[in-house]
Amino acid sequence: MRIHTIWVVVVCMILIVSGCSANPNNTEPENAIEKYLQDKGYQIISAEGKVDEYQITKEKLTQMPYMVNWGLQSVDPTPFLGKNVQITKFIVKNHPLDQWTTKGVKSKKQTELYIYEVDHQVIGGTSIPVVDENLDGGMWSLEGKTLEEVQGKEYPIWRKEWLEKWSRP
Repeated sequence: MRIHTIWVVVVCMILIVSGCSANPNNTEPENAIEKYLQDKGYQIISAEGKVDEYQITKEKLTQMPYMVNWGLQSVDPTPFLGKNVQITKFIVKNHPLDQWTTKGVKSKKQTELYIYEVDHQVIGGTSIPVVDENLDGGMWSLEGKTLEEVQGKEYPIWRKEWLEKWSRP
């Protein structure tokens, strides 16, 4: 009888401890950005935190790298003029750029995402495959599309139109 009682106590203690401990397999998002990324099907490897914050101005939109980064968005920046954008970095898997390769450089099957938030709402972002070598400024949309794919026109035409629009007083 005594062994039976000990086993009951041990099982109860295990159940209590396991019920109170953190579940390492928990995939519930901790915040709105993580939920947004999970809803897109991306598996978050790490949350690297805030990497930049700046005010969106016409001047910024005509300067590199901001010009191209905003060209990679599917939203028009006009409603965000004068507001601050906060950029948070994540490393994810299950992204189209996980399979990226060029000139012998291959992705490490992970992608860096830079999520753009204005007024605590995700408005877009950029992505880049995780590689061992420097890509010299290569950047894609949050979904892994090129600027030409997002804008529906070749870069020189887009650039000319963009600068005309944002250089006006």
